Amino acid sequence: MRVRLVLIVMIPILLPLLLYSLIYNLIYPPRELSYSPKEKLTRREALKLALELFKRGEYIPATSPNFPPEVIRGIVIPPFRRLSLEDGIKIMELLTGKKPMIPKWIPRSLRYSAAFLPDSPGLPRVLVIVCYDDKPISHFYGKEIIQVSIEIATHHGRVPGSEDLKRLVEKERKSGKPAELLKIGEIYVYICKKARDLAPNGNVIRIPMAMLWDDTYCYTMCVRPPLTAEDLIRVVESMILERK
Repeated sequence: MRVRLVLIVMIPILLPLLLYSLIYNLIYPPRELSYSPKEKLTRREALKLALELFKRGEYIPATSPNFPPEVIRGIVIPPFRRLSLEDGIKIMELLTGKKPMIPKWIPRSLRYSAAFLPDSPGLPRVLVIVCYDDKPISHFYGKEIIQVSIEIATHHGRVPGSEDLKRLVEKERKSGKPAELLKIGEIYVYICKKARDLAPNGNVIRIPMAMLWDDTYCYTMCVRPPLTAEDLIRVVESMILERK
């Protein structure tokens, strides 16, 4: 009688879990993701490792930039995790099965690097902000000027083709913006040499900015003084032409 009662109570609880497990395995069957000749992981193993690396990152609570209130107010940067560059890129690779492109050339003075991922109670979002600077990096926005920053995120929908980008550049130029389109290797790169940005004191500054896409990620890259548009292009070239 007691066993029957336990079964009556447990079946409504276990049945949805069993159905969920069955559906999950049908949609996401275990598969091998190859990251290096020595490392082969199933999807579940990759996600587990990504979560472990993510939780090791230093928690950065939600903050507000140090902009004077008379300049701009109400901006709140959500919580992030700060990680090493290697761990941040590895997490992206584990989540998607493809390693993002990162620069192979950075000015020698920029000895410090860091990666920032939005904080999450579970698996991190597939977004990382990579920073390079000549001093230790505590935050990626609003606290100090970061000389090189690259936002890497998975893209959704159709990747803009050359004709789309040519129309965008033409439209930008008609409005007076110094935009151009470069083809580096097989990838088209949108460049704006005077994109709008805010300095830590809230002043508007104009900085070189680039956007490019591969088959998995969208990259938005900025450099700040004393770096120039020529430095930005060299960074982009090192990402595309020297990728493995």
